[in-house]
Amino acid sequence: MYAEFRVYDSDNDSITDHSELLASSSRYSNLVGETDADTVATLIYEDGYATDVDYTSKLEELIEEYNLTAWDELAFEYSGTTTSSSSSSTSTPSASSSSSATTYTVKSGDTLSSIAKTYSTTVSALASLNSISNTNLIYVGQVLKLKSSSSSTTSSSTSSASTYTVKSGDTLSAIAKTYSTTVSALASLNSISNTSLIYVGQVLKLNSSSSSTTSSSSSTTSSATSSASTYTVKSGDTLSAIAKTYGTTVSALASLNSISNTSLIYVGQVLKLNSSSSSATSSSSSTTSSATSLASTYTVKSGDTLSAIAKAYGTTVSTIASLNSISNTSLIYVGQVLKLNSSSSSASSSGSSSTTSSATSSSSSATYTIKSGDTLSSIAKTYGTTVSALASLNSISNTSLIYVGQVLKLSSSSTATSSSASSSSSSTSSGSASTYTVKSGDTLSAIAKAYGTTVSKLASLNSISNTSLIYVGQTLKI
Repeated sequence: MYAEFRVYDSDNDSITDHSELLASSSRYSNLVGETDADTVATLIYEDGYATDVDYTSKLEELIEEYNLTAWDELAFEYSGTTTSSSSSSTSTPSASSSSSATTYTVKSGDTLSSIAKTYSTTVSALASLNSISNTNLIYVGQVLKLKSSSSSTTSSSTSSASTYTVKSGDTLSAIAKTYSTTVSALASLNSISNTSLIYVGQVLKLNSSSSSTTSSSSSTTSSATSSASTYTVKSGDTLSAIAKTYGTTVSALASLNSISNTSLIYVGQVLKLNSSSSSATSSSSSTTSSATSLASTYTVKSGDTLSAIAKAYGTTVSTIASLNSISNTSLIYVGQVLKLNSSSSSASSSGSSSTTSSATSSSSSATYTIKSGDTLSSIAKTYGTTVSALASLNSISNTSLIYVGQVLKLSSSSTATSSSASSSSSSTSSGSASTYTVKSGDTLSAIAKAYGTTVSKLASLNSISNTSLIYVGQTLKI
């Protein structure tokens, strides 16, 4: 990135120019007249002067380190701000009374730096005592420890505590510091793979004593766990944590549950845990397999993938894709009915043969009404024809575009029937009827063909400028 920065002949020029920038901009109008450096550091961040979340604390550290308040008088000259000696004494009453205070409740407008100043301490000391990772973030009603003495009671209670329930604003490092442990120890005890990710309400084990308590419960759990063959995913779970809890591995769980992305599990998902679940599953799958062997179709459910279905039914993705005319194996939808094997084809063929026989053998049913999920290729395959043949018979220019309820002619017999029907109707009607009412699925070319005329003649007779655009109920002169 290339950018131009201002250059000044002296420090005075720099400070005066910066004062002019802040004083003349309405964005920073709340800074004019403010003489407390800590307050200004907070306000200027809130005004959007910088995007760094730690900007306020960094600015305060620089001001303190280099004694930058010494330049205040020069900066105040531009805005006409006057300093008052009384301002320095405003906090003395609370400071005197605060000498004995061990806690402070945050009020509206407070900043950690102003509280630190009032109670003769530092921002870093307060942050350390109160496990505050972001020194710009405190909230109204928050009770802050001011001295180490206030933590003596906590330490005694802390020493006996074996678990901790995560609260809003907590971080693993802050909890570790409060309970005199380490982030890695907490992460290990609680099977946390991402130390930046904990959630409100999460119960954390704090030390080995909690583990011993947990171990006694886990002995019960382990016995329960040993007998458990499935696990239902809960909020906050990770595959690694589940694997650790149940004495297995992520890869084993991924393999058992056909999980391709080990970072992606969802609440309510039922996971097989081990080979026993497989045996349980196998026993159920034996029933299932018998049922599966009999099953010739499968209805897609939420969360299904073609690979998981293929694995469950002892087939392959390519086989299912081929049987169901699926071009994109990543795209299936809930409620879609899939043919599973050749038996389903035979079943469908027997079913379709009855349909086909009624469709192909009987000239009376030589049409097919499109259903949800149909494609021209699957219809063509079912009825032993081709996409191009169907497209030609039905005047379809875009073979990817068919709609539910559309009636398709399946073979020349249907045209023969329709032609005989249309010829008889058109011959009788053409003499007497000189109009035609457009129906769903009609095209101008199909109507022209049925009535032995041309698209251009129909377009001319009916003042149609766009021959692709006719609508249901439109009355055409023939």
